Amino acid sequence: LEKNKWFLENPTKNLLKELDVKLEKVSSELFDMEEDLKRLEHEKSRKMDNFRRLRGSLDERRIVLPTNINILKDEIRKRDLKVKGPIIEYIKYDDTLSYAIESVLGEKLLYSFVASDWDTLDLLKRLKEKYNVYCNIYLAKSESIKPYNKFEAEGVIGYLAELIKTNDIEIKKVIYSKIKNCLVVKDYRNGKQLYNRYSFKGKCVTLKG
Repeated sequence: LEKNKWFLENPTKNLLKELDVKLEKVSSELFDMEEDLKRLEHEKSRKMDNFRRLRGSLDERRIVLPTNINILKDEIRKRDLKVKGPIIEYIKYDDTLSYAIESVLGEKLLYSFVASDWDTLDLLKRLKEKYNVYCNIYLAKSESIKPYNKFEAEGVIGYLAELIKTNDIEIKKVIYSKIKNCLVVKDYRNGKQLYNRYSFKGKCVTLKG
């Protein structure tokens, strides 16, 4: 009797019909929940795939280069030219410096190449014009790098050229010659203070560029 209590509470003629309606409603709700679950699982899978791809790119420090830069690289490879570049593939830096580096160096310098001699430089310039490549072409420099004078002040992170790491001396020489004595500071206030309080004569860039 206890098991059939639900029947005693509603012993009407329409009981079965009402049960069918409720069952249909519950079935519909269950179906909707299953569809939502499938959609969420699909969304989760898609986001995990994106995450794994992004993480792989970061782990490998893979750089996606413009098409024309890749074409120029292929030409350099085919001709077996003594050229280094693009510069962006030779350098490493802390992620917090990204905006400062992009602001000071710019795409054209980051995508630039360094030729070993004048003949290679001339050929590379012709190839650059032929394929309309957005970059600079530099000649490897013979002079040595002069170290910067040590500079310490509130909010100063360091000289940008020293914060950009590379194992290639020719790439390093180009960076030093183009950036010169540019200091990286945390924010605008620190930069303004450099000029007002310390009479700094060089350039400075904030972490926000």
